Amino acid sequence: MTAFVKLAAIALLMLCVAESDAAPSNLIVNPNFDQNITGWTLENSGQSAFVRDGAQNAPGSAQAGGGSGLLSSMINGNWNVDSVCVSLTFDAGSVWDFGGWMRIASAQSGSGTAGIGVVFYSTTNCSEGTGVMVHGDLIQADPYFDIWLFYTKSDVLPFTAHSANIYLNIDNSTNLSFGTYFDGLQLTDGIFQNGFDAP
Repeated sequence: MTAFVKLAAIALLMLCVAESDAAPSNLIVNPNFDQNITGWTLENSGQSAFVRDGAQNAPGSAQAGGGSGLLSSMINGNWNVDSVCVSLTFDAGSVWDFGGWMRIASAQSGSGTAGIGVVFYSTTNCSEGTGVMVHGDLIQADPYFDIWLFYTKSDVLPFTAHSANIYLNIDNSTNLSFGTYFDGLQLTDGIFQNGFDAP
């Protein structure tokens, strides 16, 4: 084997290793709210609000402009924001991973909990079908005031999914102002290799 052939073989091997080690692609549209909140839909627009806050960033956020999404309400209840529906094909038995950053701001009049979750659908348009699965996590308002927390969840799909969306949630336990910042939302068909923005 010539030296050229050896070098070519080594280069090809290194390329294959690099591709196998690459982090999975993030499927969520506008996961960081760097410029706006496009791609996210507030379920109860008359009773809660969802806006971009350019001054708040989760750890590791390096995008131009920065920012996060702030979900808030002054009414007792459970309030959600949904990501745009993502078309995908996750086969039964495949590993999926989702997560994101959350921070419950301090100096608020109200109190409550916050969380994120993911819904997988057997249908292609995030409509009800067979095999809907939801996972989520709640963080208590106290003692986690003003601390960015990263939540991630990995699991194996028991059915073939063709669409999915992430939702952001707050549960206001009062009729006073309560809100939570969200940033770095992620959904992939593999394990994240970092805590922010799988490329």
